[in-house]
Amino acid sequence: MCLGTCPIYHLEIDNDKQIKLFVEEFYIEESFEKDLSRIGYFTGKLSEKEFLSLMKLLESIDFNESKTIENHCCDEYLKKI
Repeated sequence: MCLGTCPIYHLEIDNDKQIKLFVEEFYIEESFEKDLSRIGYFTGKLSEKEFLSLMKLLESIDFNESKTIENHCCDEYLKKI
């Protein structure tokens, strides 16, 4: 659906609620140009509530059963978000 301009994210979360995000690709929606201000490495820390919510979501996803949904846009687990 994004015709080659899909953002590419790499996310790491540890048990101490530390998050590391690497944004490899990010495009401005209107112009389809790369937005260099949003590309790079970012770090932070999740609150207890955010961490538990995220863990609950991740536990509900069956990554071994990912399927493509009707419009071929996304993996099945995106429907759960």
